[in-house]
Formats: sequence, structure tokens, C-alpha cells
Amino acid sequence: MSTPPQPSLLSKLVPGCAVAFIVGVVGAIIATAILAVFLVMRFGVTKNAPATPTVAMQTPTPAAPQETPSPRVTAQPSSKTSPTAAPDPAESPRTRRNSAIVGIEASKEQPWQDSLGLKFVPVSGTSVLFAIWDTRVQDFQVFVAETNYQVAGAMWSLGAETIRKKEGATWKQPGFVQEPTHPVVGVNWTDAEAFCSWLTKREHSSGVLPAQLHYRLPTDAEWSVAVGLGHEDGATPEEKSEKITGVYPWGTQWPPPRGAGNYAGREAQNRVPLAVFAEYEDKWIFTSPVGSFDANKYGLYDMGGNVWQWCDDRYDSTKDSRVLRGGSWDDVIDSRDEQLLASYRGHVSWFDHVSNVLPDGELGSAADNIGFRCVVAADASPGG
Repeated sequence: MSTPPQPSLLSKLVPGCAVAFIVGVVGAIIATAILAVFLVMRFGVTKNAPATPTVAMQTPTPAAPQETPSPRVTAQPSSKTSPTAAPDPAESPRTRRNSAIVGIEASKEQPWQDSLGLKFVPVSGTSVLFAIWDTRVQDFQVFVAETNYQVAGAMWSLGAETIRKKEGATWKQPGFVQEPTHPVVGVNWTDAEAFCSWLTKREHSSGVLPAQLHYRLPTDAEWSVAVGLGHEDGATPEEKSEKITGVYPWGTQWPPPRGAGNYAGREAQNRVPLAVFAEYEDKWIFTSPVGSFDANKYGLYDMGGNVWQWCDDRYDSTKDSRVLRGGSWDDVIDSRDEQLLASYRGHVSWFDHVSNVLPDGELGSAADNIGFRCVVAADASPGG
């Protein structure tokens, strides 16, 4: 029996190499396919696409420019400003000029100030700037010192009595102590006008006040807006007086809250007639320093109480009497509230003429409860 031939070494290796070759080729194909899939997923490479990633090749479209909002600036109102117009409270004092005056920028938060230290603010619904307080003793002193002005006529004062008399009192010595920051009293309408004229020239020459602007007394209508009144029926101050009831310089509360203003309360019961019946009380028997009580919504002090304030207008169409507004330190807080109304107009009556309270030729009486406040305006004296 013959023995079968043994396979050679080559015959043993060939089948194994073939299998290894086939496995290697298949592995290479699979690896290539995996790499291709990876490249497509990672870089977006396709058969016909460049090897550079397409995202990197894209040029971003420029974004549309964002318009920077300009600050809201309220146009300066003209003399025809609607009384109902009101400034946007969101606007700052610097962007809201709201001064209603060309050449002056002012706001409640940042008043305009002149060389005397008088401060002025805009009042929405008017085309003027209001002094935040009445003209002070120290202001009037500068006027008299620079001009040697002589206040004419007699002055009425309570003095040491409880009945107002002519007894030689003057604006310098009204019958009670006046400090520099108290409102000046004992000046009539003509004196107040003279002060405004002098201050205009003084501030023009120093360059403080633009040449087209003037100091003057407020008109009756401007004063009504400044005290917070709405529309009033009537052609003259006389016709408008007391028409709006239940509204006072401090608001609508009656009796007035403590701190409403300098009126005749219990503190004045031994000096002011009928004050003994008052329920109200403040610490000032006579005048108080300006700014002693809260300001109103426009930043104005003493729009009620302290001293009556002269206005530019005549009381009616036939008389020389000028309008007085606001009440004073000797107005008693009691059940008779007519004179305390924001709409009340005081004036020099026919009785005052014939009893020599108003000397001939003067447009107003001088008394220890009457002063004035200035405005800055483009018109010198619209009231006539």
C-alpha cells in the first residue's frame, strides 16, 4: 500500500494568503466607506464638492444697521400751547426743554436762576417761566439800593393792633419782623412793575437774560394755570372769580391739611381778627420765609397763603384796580372759605378808593399782606 504524497509548504500557504488578501481588500473598502461617510457628515464633502468645508466658504450677509433711537425732545411750545398739554414724565430735564422760552432751558428739577438767585420753572399750559417763590425782601433791597427807588404812598398794617391802620409802616418795617428771605410786603402794583422793569434791564446788561425776554407780573390767566385750575368761564377776572368751587391752592380737601400754607390759624388768635375761631394752625403769625411749605405740582411755593400776589390784569373792564391772587397770612381758616378758593380774585374796591386806602394815581394799595411774584416772558406786559 502506497503512502499519499504530503502537501508542499506552498500549497499550504496559498489558500491562507488568498483569504487574507480578500479580507484586507474588503477591510480597506469598508474603511474607505467609513471615512467618506465621516467626511460628509463632518465637512459636508460630496463627490463633486471641494474638500474645503462649505461653511467656512460662506460669506455672512451683513445685518441691517440698527437705527439708534434719538432722545425724545419735546418741542418748545408756542404762545398757543394748549392748556391741557402736559410734559411726558419719562423725559429727563435735559432732553425735555419744556421751558416755553427761546434761549432759556429750565425744568421743575433744574430751574433757571438769575443773578438775584430767583429761580424759574416752566408751567405747562403757559408760555412763561414762573418764579418758584414770591419776590423776597433781599431782592427788593437790591432794587432800592441800585436805583434809590422810593416806594410811594401810605402802607396799611396791623402793627400792634388787630385792625389794619395807616401808621407809618413801610416795606422795610411793616409792623413785624421780616427776614431777608421773607416775601416783601408794602408794595403796590406800580412798585412791582418798577421792580420787573429794573430787573429786566439789569439782567440784559449783564447777559444773564436773553435780549428778547422780559420780567413782568403774571397775567390772571397764567396764574390760574399755575395754581392748577382748568377752564374758567368769564371774560374778565371779576366774572371768573369764585366760579370754580371746592378747589384750593392745596387741593380739594376741607378743612386744609396741616402744612397747606401760611394762613391765619390758632397761632394768630391774638393778632388777627377771627383767628380764634380757626381750626387750622401753623407756626407763623405773620409772613414766613419763602419755601417754608410744600410746593405744588409745578414746583411753585406759596401759591396759597403768605402774601397776596399782584397780577398784570385789571379786575374788570372799567376800573384801574388790579387783580390779587392767592390769599395771605391773615386769611382765617374757618367755615367761610370763599377767599381761600384758587379761583378767588382780590382787588382794590371802590370803598378802598373813597376811604383813601388807594391814594389817587396809584394802581393798587400797599399793605402788609400784599407782595408779588415775577415771570419771565417774551412779551413785556400783555395785560395792558
